[in-house]
Order: sequence, then structure tokens, then C-alpha cells
Amino acid sequence: MALTMRNHIYQILEDYKAGDRSENWFSATIMNKAGSSYRWPGALMLISPLGKTFGLVSGGCLEADIVRRAQNVYHQQQPDYVVYDSTEEGNIAAELGLGCNGRVGVLVQQLSSSHEQLLLTMLDQLQCGHSPQLLQCYSDAEDGNVMAQLVLLDESGHVMSSTADVPLPSIPELGSKKHAVISDGKREWAVAKHMPPPSLWIVGGGVDAQPMVNLAVLLGWRVTVVDHRTSYARVSDFRGAEHIIRDTPENYCGELDGDAAIVMSHNLSIDAAWIKRLKGAKKLRYLGLLGPVSRKREVFELADVDSQSEFAASVYGPMGFDIGGDLPESIALSVISQCHAVLNDKSADSNTSLNEQVREPTMSCCLCAS
Repeated sequence: MALTMRNHIYQILEDYKAGDRSENWFSATIMNKAGSSYRWPGALMLISPLGKTFGLVSGGCLEADIVRRAQNVYHQQQPDYVVYDSTEEGNIAAELGLGCNGRVGVLVQQLSSSHEQLLLTMLDQLQCGHSPQLLQCYSDAEDGNVMAQLVLLDESGHVMSSTADVPLPSIPELGSKKHAVISDGKREWAVAKHMPPPSLWIVGGGVDAQPMVNLAVLLGWRVTVVDHRTSYARVSDFRGAEHIIRDTPENYCGELDGDAAIVMSHNLSIDAAWIKRLKGAKKLRYLGLLGPVSRKREVFELADVDSQSEFAASVYGPMGFDIGGDLPESIALSVISQCHAVLNDKSADSNTSLNEQVREPTMSCCLCAS
């Protein structure tokens, strides 16, 4: 599986850091929107000196035009603010085939050394598991000059880096959407709270874990594969994984720092031992266990977990959405989708809530050894 799309803000900044920053880079930021659009205000795309894009501000219909505008920004040494409005007759959106019946304002600017420092500071924050806020400021002066500045705030709202001394607006609580548009009459601000990439632990390095890892990596997640068995979790099979851990749950002394964990070793004793260890993981928001309800009961019994406890109720098993299919790729799509929903505070109604008699044959793991 070719893992070519890297659209999470963490991946975008990683690629920016790894690129040649001695040449001119550009950014494109959604400043505002109305109606239907692919991305929200604050969405950021970077453009390399060769015109390669990192990230998206649309579903692919605006990017080529934005790259062209970045070239004009370089030649004119002036930021460019453009409105793509598919509802307005004669707007450039019609030429580009924009068909979402929406309006999007995009600011394109050249990045300076102060922008570079700010973006790399933001990457450091994300690497440390923090959730910084990025503010893009825009104003159109009467003389036609466009003012565009970036401000980076830490989780407490304190300024960490800024490209100019610009008075900050009063920033509202962003809530679950993690973005806002603020206008004080003179300036417009697009505010976005950026989350670090989720950390996913996959216990079990069998062949069915490969599409699970590939899909999670494609989403920009940081994946750790755990399996002490010598014939499992080969590096060649899990090149997208950030870490491969070969300790038993009894000998592992590291921190259980995953946001989510999927237990799928196909071995009752191994699954039980890791469930017992993961019970104390404070950061964990999703814990899935492969197999039917009857197998979950066996694992809980071996792990000395009370099946009526709050912890037992928090374990997704059978895990995944009921989408049909029993091949590894289908199961990966089902489970990663449910995990994604939980991590984004969405409904996770799933196989877990379905009748045990109906679900047991479908998601059972027939090769699970004891």
C-alpha cells in the first residue's frame, strides 16, 4: 500500500522542516467560509518553491490556482486574498469547476524567516503532545496593501511566537469545532486549534494488523506495534509504524501513552496480559478487543477483570462498526473508523452494542489460540 497522502498538520510541518527552506515557501489559509466547503477556517496548506503542495484547502479543485497565485505573490512581494464563490456569477470558482455551492476566502502569503521560526515552534509543540492555536491575521488597507501575519498561542493562550506586533483579539472558547473567525472591523482573524496526531498502539503483529497500521498511518496517526513473538511484527511488514516493541506485557517498563489501543494478538493469554496492563493507562480513550463477546469474557476472566466493572464496559468488543466483510482490510476500516469517531467525540455505536448471537460469527477470530 502506497502511503502518499500526508495532510495532517503534523505531517505538513514535518515535511516543511525536512524540505529546503533556503528558497521561498508560501502558505494558503482559509480565512472564512459560507455555505458548503471542504475545509474550515484556519485550514493551512504550504507550497514549496517548486510548487508542490502540502495539505489541502479544498478537495483538490482550488490547489492549482492557489499555486499560480503563490507565484504572483513572489513576483509582486504582496500577499493575495482571493474569494472563491460558486454562487456568484462570473467568479473564478466557475472556471475552476467549484461545485459545492459555497464561498471560501483564502489568503496566500510568502513565508519569511519569522514564519519559519513560528511553524517549527508549532511542530515542536505538536511533537510534545500539546495543542497550540494558530491565528492568521488579514487586513486590506485603503492603499491596496494586504497585511498578513501569523500568531502562535500555547494551550493557555499565551503568545509563543508572532510575525509582527499585532494587537490580539478576544478569542472565544473554540469548542469541539476547534476553529473560529474573528473580526474587529479592521482585521480578520482565522483561529484554529491544532491537535497532535493520535498515538495508536496495536497489540499483535500478525498479517491482519498490516492494513490496520497502514490505514492509521494514512490518517496521520503515530502507530506503535507491540508483539514479543519472533515471527510477528517484522519491520518489513510494518514500515509505517513509528515504533515496534518486542517486550512482553510483564517485562515492558515503558509508558503506556497511547490515545488508543487495539488488542489483536489472536492469543487469549497475550491479549489478557495486555488488557491487564492497559487497564491502568490514564491517557487511553479507545480500547478495542478483537473477537466476539464470548471471547471477550474469556479474556476478562484471564485478566482478572470484573465483566460488570466500569473498565469492562469501556472496552469495545466486538470492536468496529458493522459494515460487513470479514477480510483484514474490511476489519481495519471498521475498527479504525470507530476509533476515529471516539477520538473525535462522535457516536461509536457499533458491533459492541449489537446482539451477541447476531455478531459472534462475523467478527470472531477463528484462529485465536489460547
